[in-house]
Amino acid sequence: MISTGGDQFIFWEATTGKLIRALDRPNERSLSGLSPDTKTLTTWNRRDYAIRLWDIASGKEIRRFAQEGISYSAFSPNARMLASTRWPNVIQLWDLLTGKEVRRIEAQHVPGKLAFSPDGRTLLASNSNSVGADFTVRLWDVATGKERWRMDTRPWESLGAAFCPDGRHIAVVGRGWKGQTNQRVGVVVLCDAVTGKELRRCEGHTDHVWHVSFSPNGRMLATGASDKTIRLWEVATGQLRQKPLSHEAEILGLSFSPDGRMLASTDMGSIGLVWDLTTAVGKGSSHIRLLSAKDLQDCWMELADVDAARAYQSILQLVASPEQAVGFLKDRLPPVVAANPQQMTRLLTDLDAKDFAQREQATRELENLGLTAEPGLRQALRGKPSPEVRRRVEQLLQGLEAKAQLRQIRALEVLEDIGTPAAREVLQSLAKGAVEARLTQEANATMERLPQR
Repeated sequence: MISTGGDQFIFWEATTGKLIRALDRPNERSLSGLSPDTKTLTTWNRRDYAIRLWDIASGKEIRRFAQEGISYSAFSPNARMLASTRWPNVIQLWDLLTGKEVRRIEAQHVPGKLAFSPDGRTLLASNSNSVGADFTVRLWDVATGKERWRMDTRPWESLGAAFCPDGRHIAVVGRGWKGQTNQRVGVVVLCDAVTGKELRRCEGHTDHVWHVSFSPNGRMLATGASDKTIRLWEVATGQLRQKPLSHEAEILGLSFSPDGRMLASTDMGSIGLVWDLTTAVGKGSSHIRLLSAKDLQDCWMELADVDAARAYQSILQLVASPEQAVGFLKDRLPPVVAANPQQMTRLLTDLDAKDFAQREQATRELENLGLTAEPGLRQALRGKPSPEVRRRVEQLLQGLEAKAQLRQIRALEVLEDIGTPAAREVLQSLAKGAVEARLTQEANATMERLPQR
């Protein structure tokens, strides 16, 4: 873990808080980023408007970008490119090997914090906390510099954003005002990364939200705000997973550990904290423990609970009992097998029947098929169905999402966090299910992440 203090870069052992080393770097007090390969630091200095790159191993400056008005920056995922903002409406892309500018993008007025998509093909800029900012979040194609989409956030203002590790979602955070009294509120919005469509809001912060970070598995979102709290949200529901984590001053930064088990945070009072996210609040420590048959069944039921906090406690309990949890989930999570194609064709045709009773009967039969109907339903949506069929299919899929699929997603999180050969075996089996099923897709995405841990 790295922090800045006075005129130093300070390196800490995250699990113990032990000081490893300190590098003297006068006047370089603003640490702005760490490269994805963890070899390079960036700092920004208001004194000369310079972004400096530092080699972590030697502590030496290796490159400098100094232009008036330069401020925010972000590394590309392969650490070969740096994006930086420049007042009033410019984003520059730099080749880190040569130090040359490779592309210049005309951005919104006063662009703010930047973020690359996980594949490095898209660049996002949030709004800036400056007079004249235009209240937009924008995405560009890195290769061409062309704008992909923009989102006008008025009446609230974005202050930061982040991509989910799989690149499907974007979290945008910011500040708003409530009612005639202009009471300050924090804003946390989850959006579709391809379309910019708002998916859900996470409500709870009582002051402006400045910082956001996804967990490595993409299933949890951490936000830090001026209300001196950090909140942990479940991405699938937008609900809080546990009580807010409190500082004594405004939150200044957030970062998950690579395995997602810890969260580091800093505040305006120069305090840094490391949080253990593996402890089940109110149910004891995260050390391996035995669960009774009733405990396991209770956890299974709570994985489908609409209360994300209750479900999260069960996730932690199961992760703390890895051998039992894997065997238990293996028996209850079979791969998705698609329903009979002829039956699906008949029922989907009946959804568009002239007779209302026939349409209703087909809907009920599809509901009774449960998850086995999901592959056919998703395939039907891609086939340009009539408005009536589309409406009914979307309602059926929403019903699946609200019930069984939520339990499945949480169960996959348990298996991923356990990560043993036995857990991987279950995930591999689930990944071989019907291609259109969300469980199959999520299991495949989980398997892709595991080798990186």
